[in-house]
Amino acid sequence: GLLVSCILSAQSYNLGEAKEAIHSENYEKALDYLNRDIKDFPKKAESHYYRAYVYFSEQKYAAALTELSTAFDQISRKEKEIQSDCYSLRGKIYASIDN
Repeated sequence: GLLVSCILSAQSYNLGEAKEAIHSENYEKALDYLNRDIKDFPKKAESHYYRAYVYFSEQKYAAALTELSTAFDQISRKEKEIQSDCYSLRGKIYASIDN
């Protein structure tokens, strides 16, 4: 009960803060929150996707691809939207590498 809800709210808080920081293009702050979320919930595909997005935004393409591989490994069958986002980001990374 209470412990689970505390854990879930902590997870939502770090990811929520990371998304806000990404929206503001404050990638250093976003990475800090994402690292916290991934430390607490290492198998959460969405957090790995956003960390890959931050690396992509910083033109750290190899790190972004590595992070996406981790995200793909963690995605459940029900997470169609995040899976689609991962494929899209991977395409953007390869397009950026080729240019």
